[in-house]
Amino acid sequence: VFHNSMGAAGLTVSNRNGVLDQWNFRGSYHFTQSNGNLIIGDRDRDGVKEIYVFTLAGDSILLHCIADYRKPEIPVRTRFVTQIGSRNNKYDPYIIDAQMDDLNSDGFGELVFGIGTGYSLFPRKVYAFDLVHDTLWTSPRSGFFIYGIIQDDINHDGKNEIIARGYAAGNIHDSLTPYPDWNSYLMVLNRKLQFEFEPVPFPGLYSSINPFVFKDD
Repeated sequence: VFHNSMGAAGLTVSNRNGVLDQWNFRGSYHFTQSNGNLIIGDRDRDGVKEIYVFTLAGDSILLHCIADYRKPEIPVRTRFVTQIGSRNNKYDPYIIDAQMDDLNSDGFGELVFGIGTGYSLFPRKVYAFDLVHDTLWTSPRSGFFIYGIIQDDINHDGKNEIIARGYAAGNIHDSLTPYPDWNSYLMVLNRKLQFEFEPVPFPGLYSSINPFVFKDD
């Protein structure tokens, strides 16, 4: 990933013989985590992985998809994901990587990812993008400072739930925001990205929660 001479987001796919192809996208790479600009996954299990690229244009996060570098068509380009907030006129979003999962049982994987912020209030959510139906699902509104996603089956139905990893950063001062980041939370989402149960707070500023799933019989 790179910025071209016009300052726009660029992407090349290469092998040992050189560059295979190159694309340019609207927006720029403005995400605070390293390697946080793209996610790679195989939604249709055909053995060819797609490249999902995130860019920031103004206050909007956009999604683009290279389905197969050998084909000219791009199935997703400049797909609006969400508007982001700012603090002191600065944006600080980051993309949280996760594994693709067939959440709606249609035979195609959805792109599961999160968007977090450091000082801005929103979005701070988990998302799932269904490319087949051009549908975007989101988790409930929350001020929890999430920085990781765990996918595992905790209710023994053979399908993964989504568990957030997060931190009590103490950056949200809005008393009307649910689940502000003055606590850590055990926050589990079902396959519709709704809370599996009411998030459980763990009081303590600057605490963090790193859940894991332990299976015994």
